[in-house]
This record gives sequence, structure tokens and C-alpha cells, in this order.
Amino acid sequence: MSMAQLASGDAITFMIIASISITSAIFVVNAKEIFHAGLFLALNLVSVGMLYFLLASEFIGASQILIYGGGVIVLLLFSIILTKREKEYSEELPLYSKIFRTVFVLLMIAAISKPIFASEKLFEIARVKG
Repeated sequence: MSMAQLASGDAITFMIIASISITSAIFVVNAKEIFHAGLFLALNLVSVGMLYFLLASEFIGASQILIYGGGVIVLLLFSIILTKREKEYSEELPLYSKIFRTVFVLLMIAAISKPIFASEKLFEIARVKG
């Protein structure tokens, strides 16, 4: 894998969109307010749709953004807004739980990203398109 392949516009765009997607997914899981979790879920679904556009699957990308990013999130947000709920206050998570969650997320990111970066076929596909 050469530096020219890593610095191509498609690779940089992929890294930015993928980092937005991963970060918003982590915020969905860790959000204390369900409304905020819904907004982060909308960001995640739209960023996944953008990844489909990057892969030249415009129909799937548009479907992802319109159906999931639009319809499902609107339904979720309206159900949250129209439901009466009381504030729930919980105590802070113990330190070992935070450490375990962080290590687990980092291991999952490493397990998912290793085959992506090790694959030369991914860069061959990008080279053929570009």
C-alpha cells in the first residue's frame, strides 16, 4: 500500500465519513438522553448513506438516507416527544465498567479495520474507478 493510495481523495473521504459514522454510533450507545441518541442515530444513518454514495451505489445510498435517515428517525423523534416521561437519574458507572467499554470498543474497531487496511483489493477497486 503506497502513500499515493492512502492520500487519494476517495480514501480521505472514506476515512472522514467512516470516522463520523463510528463516532456517532458510539454516541448513540453512550447518550444519556434518548432524544440525543435519536439525533446521533440520524447522523449515523446519513453517514452510512454517504458511504454508499462513495461506493457508487446511488440508489442504495438515497434509499438509506430517505427511508432510514428520514422516516424512521422522524417516527422515533415524534414518539419520544409525544411520550410523557419523567427524568431518570442514575448513579455514575463504576470505573471498571468504563474501562471495559473503552477497551471493548477499541478492540472492535481494530478487528474491523485490520482487514480493510490489509486488503489490496480495496485499493485496486479504487484505482480502476479513478
